[in-house]
Amino acid sequence: MSPNLSDIGEFGLIARICDKFGRLPDEVCGIGDDCAVIPMNDRFDMLITVDSIYEGIDFDLRFSSPFHIGKKALAINLSDIAAMGGIPKYFLVSIALPLDSDLDFVEGIYSGISDVARESGAALVGGDTSSSEKEISISITAIGEVEKGRAILRKGARPGDPIFISGAVGLSALGLAALKMGTSSGMEPFIERHLSPLHRTDLGRTLLKLGCVTSMIDVSDGLLADLGHIARSSGVGFEIDVNRIPAGDDFRMASAAIGVDPRELLLAGGEDFELVFTADSGRIHQSLASLEALGVAEIGRVLDDPGVRSVLNAEDLVARGIGRGYDHFLKERNCRKEPG
Repeated sequence: MSPNLSDIGEFGLIARICDKFGRLPDEVCGIGDDCAVIPMNDRFDMLITVDSIYEGIDFDLRFSSPFHIGKKALAINLSDIAAMGGIPKYFLVSIALPLDSDLDFVEGIYSGISDVARESGAALVGGDTSSSEKEISISITAIGEVEKGRAILRKGARPGDPIFISGAVGLSALGLAALKMGTSSGMEPFIERHLSPLHRTDLGRTLLKLGCVTSMIDVSDGLLADLGHIARSSGVGFEIDVNRIPAGDDFRMASAAIGVDPRELLLAGGEDFELVFTADSGRIHQSLASLEALGVAEIGRVLDDPGVRSVLNAEDLVARGIGRGYDHFLKERNCRKEPG
């Protein structure tokens, strides 16, 4: 009997898909990173990424305004380009809408997309529109560029490299938890972070220019899960300290107010879209002062043994399986679905 998607999960499906296609040329980076990297000319490589959001899975109309939906749809794609150290240039939007959709609502979605586009400098160059039976879906393909041969991949982490995070994580997950509980008082900053995610393209460029970042990924599935992607691609392990992950007193108090362990949010909360990266230990420390001024924090180090994924001061959570990350198809998943 053939397994179903909930048996193998999202990444099991991706592995099966890869098996059906031939090997790419060595100069092309395909499935397994935040963007595909394709040679463009003598100066630049092209970055291409696609992300989709679906009503009832990635947003709920009772909580997300059309403007927020549009902002999220583009921002999550630009975050992938940020994770490669690239510059966003163009994007295409494919949208499916019910026939009775209100025109103001639809224009609100595109206003949100336009807001992120103006701020990032990315230009809309095409797309597709279609009808749907009930739910709204939006799929955006973003195109960027990066200096030839300099895209920051997931596979470059080396034993001894320090691990850094670009800012606070867990905020989006806290906002989602507040929405699920119907609690908004004092939770407004966290709810806004969930509804209106950021992208760190400017910081991604800064890190690329330093020339000492060895691997990078954006935190979309959760910090532990995304570090796991780097570890798997690089053939290494890691050790981080949950007490070194940036977390303000307001975050800790708000977590306690709704009965959520803040460590769980820090390690497993997804959709913060901060950048987690590793760097050459002999060179990065020359730039630490300027990075710390930008909110970057050192949280751990890369280990030689790929079987070790250690979290200091949160061993109890790791033992319970916290931090496996979001998976679209697994029966038991770290679910980011909004209140239903």
